[in-house]
Amino acid sequence: SDESQSCLKKQRAGGMVRVRLPRDKW
Repeated sequence: SDESQSCLKKQRAGGMVRVRLPRDKW
């Protein structure tokens, strides 16, 4: 369970960063 949670957190973090970058540019 810990491994799955860590993977989800990493995916979410990466998605948030990717989404924030373009928004900041706008």
